[in-house]
Amino acid sequence: MNGVIKKKYVRLLGLLTAILIAISPLAAHIEPVGAQEVAPLRGQVHEIRTPQQFADFLRGPGAGRGANYDTFIVMNDIDMRGVLPINPGRPGTFTGTLMGYTGECGTLPRPVVTGILLTHQGGPVEPPGVVSRRLNTGIIQEAGAGAVVQDIIFDDVTLSEIDGVLTYPIGIGSLIGHVRAGGAGGHVNISNVDVVNLNLSIGHTLPTPNHANTRLGGLVGMVRETGRLTITDVHVEGNLTTVNGPLARLNIAGGLVGENQGTLVINTSGEGPAAVEDRNVVQVNIRRTGTTALFSHAGGVVGRVFTTPTTPTGSVSTLIEDTVVKATDIVGGNRVGGFIGETAAIGMVTIRDSAVIPAIDPPAIPVGTIMSTLRESDVGGFIGRTMTMTGNPTIHHVIIENVENHAHVIGAPNPALGQQQLLKG
Repeated sequence: MNGVIKKKYVRLLGLLTAILIAISPLAAHIEPVGAQEVAPLRGQVHEIRTPQQFADFLRGPGAGRGANYDTFIVMNDIDMRGVLPINPGRPGTFTGTLMGYTGECGTLPRPVVTGILLTHQGGPVEPPGVVSRRLNTGIIQEAGAGAVVQDIIFDDVTLSEIDGVLTYPIGIGSLIGHVRAGGAGGHVNISNVDVVNLNLSIGHTLPTPNHANTRLGGLVGMVRETGRLTITDVHVEGNLTTVNGPLARLNIAGGLVGENQGTLVINTSGEGPAAVEDRNVVQVNIRRTGTTALFSHAGGVVGRVFTTPTTPTGSVSTLIEDTVVKATDIVGGNRVGGFIGETAAIGMVTIRDSAVIPAIDPPAIPVGTIMSTLRESDVGGFIGRTMTMTGNPTIHHVIIENVENHAHVIGAPNPALGQQQLLKG
């Protein structure tokens, strides 16, 4: 709590500094150091005080429910358990603001929204060349440039699947399913947000579960080509799970973001390396059920960084700073890493001032594990596999500075090496 209050005072100080400089004769020559840009509230302002009002937010734009470019302020704690509608989240492309009310000075406790049940329903396969965004799932299904989520806590977010198939790339996250490509208006920003008691699980639609190409993230499912996302001062705890694996193909899971195809920045709001108590915390276990169900890519922070055929050269960028991964188990099939499962993009990846420190609890959880389960797979304490490259192959394209891993890293058994030998790295 002290860390949150300190950050609030930093923001207030930044605002006052910006105002003083703006009215100063030197305004054209001086830029405040460390001050954050203060964005005005967008569109019409809607106060959310009751479960039904938050349910109206989830229903999406309509009479009395506001537009997707409006500002929505959660004024107090809200219990959503048993409240309808239960749906994939607010539809359309959200470019507004969803925020908690923390007082005029920003020092009141953040409001807590409890018990959100998201449902995900498959649909018919789109024609070749058509990318469906209808199935993206999160409290906000899709966010566009300039969208803001800040100063709020979500407790007990659960995903429930119903009939249908998943056979093309979509994003599922607790907060945002999909960050849309491009557009004027800057980054999508997530700041000072906690998500705890998170349980997102795919593959339950028996008797014929069919889920492929799903990007599952603790906060955000997928950042599309030229999309831009900044995540600052977050704490996420929970589980991402896949079941009924024989029909699952190329599902990707990340503790914060399933897949990044654009620009992703994960850091803290302070200047320089953050104190331990002010780091981002990602305690999201990535698990499987049975012996066949698994994610092909799994990362403690990001499942995969990827370039598509339509990605502009050099436009993919990933920065992870001041983040501690506390997951006790990160399990995948092919590409598994403490921070990133795989980097396969033309662009830059930087991991700095961060650590993998599993939240072990002997004797129940004696060690933390980063593990691949398939032969000829890649697993690493930091990155499972890197194929990242830049337009200039002579410069560094992956930078890792002041980073630690304290989890066990275990590769899949190889029968050719005998029962007692494992690939470890």
